[in-house]
Amino acid sequence: MVLVVEGTNPSLFPGEDTLSHVETVLQFLKPFYNITLELEGNKCLTNAVSAYDELFDHLEDWEEYIDTRLNTSTSVDRVQWLAAISISKYVPSKYYSKTDFRLYACVTYCDPRMRDRYWMEAGYEDEWISRAREQVWEVYNTRYALHSRETSQSINT
Repeated sequence: MVLVVEGTNPSLFPGEDTLSHVETVLQFLKPFYNITLELEGNKCLTNAVSAYDELFDHLEDWEEYIDTRLNTSTSVDRVQWLAAISISKYVPSKYYSKTDFRLYACVTYCDPRMRDRYWMEAGYEDEWISRAREQVWEVYNTRYALHSRETSQSINT
């Protein structure tokens, strides 16, 4: 309900429709704001990984919500919302696609909060998880296991 003080021009105040649109936009933007606050000054790469997944889940949920709520193909609101969601996905997708798979696998696997449990909970396919594990072990065996053996041998001699 919009209250208009007596003697003022009611057309200067937003109507119920406008207030409803503002509320919807705020609902849509809230996760972006919350994640920005969470990541601000945070140097842990794995937090960005889970934030990225959370934002994409949010955008996909909104696509579904808009499709069911505004299901008439002539709805201007529907077209505008779907365009906004598409644009919101574009930039993160562009950078995410440039992420080195091996680096991504190692970073998430080596974070004790995540390990491979994160991939399973996030719904990654079994084949993807197996490939990621192989990459982690390959990096470990070629870069760290050898160094670890040499260090322990030099300490023992």
